[in-house]
Amino acid sequence: MSTHSSNRAGATADRRLRATTVDLLALAAACLAVFGAVGRSTVAVVLGAVFWGVTHGGIPTLTQTAGVKAAPFDADTANSLWVTGWNTGMAGGSLLGGAVLDGAGTRALPWTASVLLAASVLTAMLARRNGFPSPDRIHARDRDRAQQSSAIAAAPER
Repeated sequence: MSTHSSNRAGATADRRLRATTVDLLALAAACLAVFGAVGRSTVAVVLGAVFWGVTHGGIPTLTQTAGVKAAPFDADTANSLWVTGWNTGMAGGSLLGGAVLDGAGTRALPWTASVLLAASVLTAMLARRNGFPSPDRIHARDRDRAQQSSAIAAAPER
């Protein structure tokens, strides 16, 4: 399931990167809300788990692609920041999840995670200009860097 969703996410990354990212984040938030609302229903949990798996194959692909597209001439830095952010999010989520389980119990966990994913949806929606730049917009510093690289590459060898 995860490989299929990752391939599908990759196929839409060029055409609808921001919209697909928002859609998958919202679907993940909805799955968690379903777990919280009807977590005792086997059918609901199985369906929620299937859709949850779909989202988690695509979200990393899309967010990493967004980072590289936002900094096309600094892809290594963009990927490093993405990996750091992803790992920090996993560690922070684990820490928060443990605290929620310890304090409020298992019933509060999907609601807490759903709220955090809703914040991610809002962030992706608001990140139109810098997080998901249109293909024809390149930052001035990147354009300058590309021109410098072209000039160096075009210079005759001595």
